[in-house]
Amino acid sequence: MNETVIGLLHPGEMGAAVGRCLTGRGYTVLWASARSATAKGWRWIAEMEEIGASMAAAGLPDGFHQAAAEIFRRVPRASAAVPGDQSVEEAVLAALCGP
Repeated sequence: MNETVIGLLHPGEMGAAVGRCLTGRGYTVLWASARSATAKGWRWIAEMEEIGASMAAAGLPDGFHQAAAEIFRRVPRASAAVPGDQSVEEAVLAALCGP
């Protein structure tokens, strides 16, 4: 097992693929977005809803932005305690997908 830890900041599709490859080779890969979402994702709820409303008013699909607002609404805030030995990433996944 490799002891190197690699951090990805908002990796996108290509970065996520690289992260999967590195994980498969024994590296520990961390994605900073989970911590960012718990720290300040709540601030993006209204912005996503406004963008969705603008898209709908222009006759364009608003589903992506409405879904993003809902995800940010469900993500636990950093000030909320993360239960037991659960990581921030596990807390985010549990909030989104259930335990």
